[in-house]
Amino acid sequence: MSNEGIEGLLARAEKISNEIERSKKIRGIVSILAMKGGGTKETRFLDKALEILPRIKVPEDQSKALAEIACTMARIGADKKEEKTIRRALELAQSLEDELDVSLAYHEVIGALARIGVEDKKYLDQATSMVEKIPRPTYQSSAHRNLARMLIKRKDLQEARSHLSKSIEILEKSKVAREIYRSSALCDIASILSDLNEREETKKYLGLAYHSAQNIEDSFEKSSAFQSIAEMEARLGVRWKDNGLLGAAKEAHKKITREYYCTSTRQTINALLPERA
Repeated sequence: MSNEGIEGLLARAEKISNEIERSKKIRGIVSILAMKGGGTKETRFLDKALEILPRIKVPEDQSKALAEIACTMARIGADKKEEKTIRRALELAQSLEDELDVSLAYHEVIGALARIGVEDKKYLDQATSMVEKIPRPTYQSSAHRNLARMLIKRKDLQEARSHLSKSIEILEKSKVAREIYRSSALCDIASILSDLNEREETKKYLGLAYHSAQNIEDSFEKSSAFQSIAEMEARLGVRWKDNGLLGAAKEAHKKITREYYCTSTRQTINALLPERA
């Protein structure tokens, strides 16, 4: 969208008399700019978003918009391997106060530093030092998993295991708002364990993810969770030539009730095992 188009949207938004509705509309414009920046990898769209941010008068909406800008800037910095852009994202994260928004922004900054840290360990060390700044445990746990994943790429397996252990410990102690988050985290842990070739532990956490997914009430979320489990079991079953995992993948597939997820998972499994479909 051109600058003229954004100005037109802003002009219309400013005519809204209700402050709450006006703030939500301008926050939506910030989201458009953030998506444009993320898609093009150009921070000029985020600069424009920051320019109009003060026009959002509802504090909660302004905080959410700023967090979105910070997250997008961190991802751009990682994609372009630009430390200065990640540092800008960090500065924005440091200005946030809302617990969830702080967690989101720091999680993305840590992830960005971890990604460029694959080539330079100092960034991984910097990312590690920031994890405790994340107030929400589930995001802390996820940050440790991101660090573990990047350390595996560097072949720093002992340190990767340390971060994975911390992630598991935090997850076990924390209350997860929705069961879909726990199932997803357990599946992610299993994925990292598979990269470490810890086969029995991988199966254990896939089993825990399966158990967690059974407790999800929403049928869409439940189908999504079982899709992740089934597809991972199928891929690992093929990689490790493990018939037990292949059988587990088929059982997980049976738990998927929503047609889109069911069809997509079936296609994935059929592509992996055409002779067994």
